[in-house]
Amino acid sequence: MGAQNIGGRPESEGGRVPRIYVRLRNNALENIGSDFKTIRAFAFVMIVAETGLGPDEVRKLEMDNLDPASSIGIVSCRTRGLDGESCISVNLQKAGSDVLAAYIESRRAFLEEYSFDSRYLFPSRMTTNGIMPPEAVNGIVDTVSDICEEKVDMELLRDIFGPQ
Repeated sequence: MGAQNIGGRPESEGGRVPRIYVRLRNNALENIGSDFKTIRAFAFVMIVAETGLGPDEVRKLEMDNLDPASSIGIVSCRTRGLDGESCISVNLQKAGSDVLAAYIESRRAFLEEYSFDSRYLFPSRMTTNGIMPPEAVNGIVDTVSDICEEKVDMELLRDIFGPQ
């Protein structure tokens, strides 16, 4: 049996995750001020990586799930749990908060440009319910992976860095 590292993962995988997270964080911070699609992608992946929420949970986050008064972002997810009523609150790291703040500003401009209103953090004009469609997550992963020059595995980031 091979050597184990972070989270009981094989050594090669465990060493890859921190490197990917550091690259993700650094590239996210470098891309603050980028176009809407890029900053949205980084905000989405940073929330997954730093909270442990799944992509489907992040897609369904509402603006009310954020605590804007906090200097370090607090994200509450009301979709967690079997009953759909459970609520968890998690703090984003400073980098995640900075990227989220930049995304929210970009989101505001996007909504104004298209005269569109949505209660969702990651809105879509293409769906009837206004929630980003599940297939959009693939485009987000591709955008971040291209910029980071390494395939981003959101499930692995979520498992390692998200609260247990």
